[in-house]
Amino acid sequence: REPTRCEVKMVSKCARRAQEAEWKKEQMQRRLAEPTDADRTMDETHETLRALSRRVAGYQVNQSFPVDFSRLHRFLSIHINNVGDPFVQSKFWRTNTHNIEREVVHKGLQLAGVRQEDLGSYWGYVTSGGTEGNLYGLHLARSIFPRAVVYYSRESHYSVPKSLSLLRLKNIMVRTLPGGAMDCEDLRSQLLVHRDRPAIIFANVGTTMKGAVDDISAIKSTLGEVGIAQHYIHCDAALHGFILPFLDSPPPWTFADGADSIAISGHKFLGCPVPCGLLLAKLDAVEHLRKSVDYIGSMDSTILGSRSGHAPLFMWYALSKASHSDFCFMVESCLAHADYAVERLEAEGLQAWRHPYSPIVVFKPQPPVELLSRWQLAPHGEMAHIITMMHVTCDLIDNIASDLGHWLRTGKVKPWEEDVHCPVHEHPSSIARSERWQAAPMQEFSVLVGESPNEATERIQCILSGHHIVVDNVYLSTLENGIHLLTVRLAPQDSTAYEYAVSLLREESFKVYTEDCILVSILDEPGAIAKIAVPLRSESITVHSLQITPAATCEGSTSDGLQNMPSLCAVVTAPEHRDHACSILKEQSIPVVGAICNGKPY
Repeated sequence: REPTRCEVKMVSKCARRAQEAEWKKEQMQRRLAEPTDADRTMDETHETLRALSRRVAGYQVNQSFPVDFSRLHRFLSIHINNVGDPFVQSKFWRTNTHNIEREVVHKGLQLAGVRQEDLGSYWGYVTSGGTEGNLYGLHLARSIFPRAVVYYSRESHYSVPKSLSLLRLKNIMVRTLPGGAMDCEDLRSQLLVHRDRPAIIFANVGTTMKGAVDDISAIKSTLGEVGIAQHYIHCDAALHGFILPFLDSPPPWTFADGADSIAISGHKFLGCPVPCGLLLAKLDAVEHLRKSVDYIGSMDSTILGSRSGHAPLFMWYALSKASHSDFCFMVESCLAHADYAVERLEAEGLQAWRHPYSPIVVFKPQPPVELLSRWQLAPHGEMAHIITMMHVTCDLIDNIASDLGHWLRTGKVKPWEEDVHCPVHEHPSSIARSERWQAAPMQEFSVLVGESPNEATERIQCILSGHHIVVDNVYLSTLENGIHLLTVRLAPQDSTAYEYAVSLLREESFKVYTEDCILVSILDEPGAIAKIAVPLRSESITVHSLQITPAATCEGSTSDGLQNMPSLCAVVTAPEHRDHACSILKEQSIPVVGAICNGKPY
C-alpha cells in the first residue's frame, strides 16, 4: 500500500533530524581539530617522555628495537577488537586481526620448540602482558587439577601472589639458590609434605631482578622422584622468551623440555609500543574451557572479552621484519653490552654480575633514590640492576657507572644538568604526600649485633665518621632470644646520607634493617620460609618479602655468640597487618622476637 501522509511526514522528520546530526558532527570535528590547551599538554608530555625514554636502564623494555613501528600508525584510526578465540572466526564481528594473531601464536610456538607439523596440537592468544599470560596459565592448570598446590619461588614476579589470590589456589613459596633459581631441594621437601595432591609448578624463565632460569629438567626429575605424576608446569618467560631461542646453548625452558604453558611479553625484548604478550598452551588442555557465545558468534576461551587488535599487528610486524640472524645479532649485542656494564661497574668499585644467558646486570650496593630515578634503575633489597637492552649504549653505561662511582667514593650524588623533570599534572594530595616525604627523610635504622654491642657501636661510628656521616645517637635494644639491636640515629644531613650510611655498613657485612618488619626466630633449613608464609597467606595477610639472616653470618661485629643461635627472618607485611601477623605466628608456635617500625624496635 502507499504510505499515508502522516507516515511520509514522520519519515521526513526523522530524515531531517539525522541529517542535522550529521551536519553537527562535521562542525564538531572541525572545531576539535583546532589546537587547544589539551594539545599543548600532549606536546609537553611527548617531549618529556621522549627524553625519559632515552634513560631507561633498569626495566625490561626495548626502546630501540630496529623496526619502524610508525608504519603501523595508520591502524590507530580504526577500532580493531580481537574479541573471542583467535582460532574460531566470528560469524558477525569481522573487524579484527585474528589471522595476524594466529600467525603470531605460531611464530611463538616455533620459538618455544614446537615443530611445524605439531602446531595444530597447540593453542595461544595475544594477551595484555605477562601478568595476564601467567594468570591464564595458572587458571588453565587449576581447571585440570582443582586440588593442586602451587609451588613458586621467592624470586617470582610480584603479580604471582595476586594471581594466586584471585584464583584461590593453595600455594607455597619455595626458597631460591644464591643466583635466583628455584632450590629443588627445598621444592622436594615441600612436595613430600603434600604428595597426596597434584602439583602446579610456576617456573621462572628469567627472574625479574636476577634473570635466573629455574631448572625445568631438575624440577621434572624432582616430581618423578617424589612420585607426583599429576603435575603442571607453567613458565614465565616474559623477557627471556625472545632471547633464549637465539642462543647456542640455552637452559631448558620449552615445551619439549616439559613446559605445559608459557607466557612471553611483547613489549619487552620486542619493544612493542603498547603492553602486550603471548600465552602459549597445549590445545587439549584448553578445549574444555571453550564456551560458545551467541553475542560475538565465536568461542570464549580467553580471560579478557574485548582484546586489542593492534597488539598482534605490532608483534607480527616485529617478528616478520627481523630475521633469525637479526635476532641473533640483537641478543649478542645486548649480552656484549651486559659484559661491558659488569666491567665498568666493577671498575668503579661496585659488585656486579650476570647470568651468561641474560642481559640483566645485578649490582650492589643499592644507590640512593636520586640515582635510581635519574637512570630509572630497578631496586630490590640491597641491590639494583641494569638491563642492557638495545637502547642501552656504551655511553649510557659510562654515564651511569660514573655517577655510581662518584656516589660510592664521596657519598654525594653528582649534579647533572640534563635531569628531566616531568610537568606537574598531579592531584594536590599526591603532591602533598611527596612534599612530606621529602621534608622528613629517614634518619634511623637498626643494626643486628651479637654479644658485643659496645664493640659494634664503636665500629659503626668509626665507619660512618670516616665518611663524614654524623651519628646523633645509638640506642641498644635486646631481643627475646638474646640478640641485640642497635638503633642508629643520624644527625640531620643531606638526603643521600641515609642511603650512603646503610650501604657502607652493609659492605662491612652488618645486617641493617630499614623496612618495617617482624623478626622471627627460625632454623635456616628447607621449608622454613613456607612455615611462615603459609599461615599468613591463609589469613589473607599480604607478605611483601621474607628475608632470612643466618645467625652465623649476619654480623659485621665479629659476634661469636651468634654461631649456635637460630637464624632470624624479617617478615615484611603491610603496616595495618603487622599486629595480626604477629598473633598468627605466635599461634603457630613460631617465635616472634621483635619488630621494627620506622627504623627502630617496635
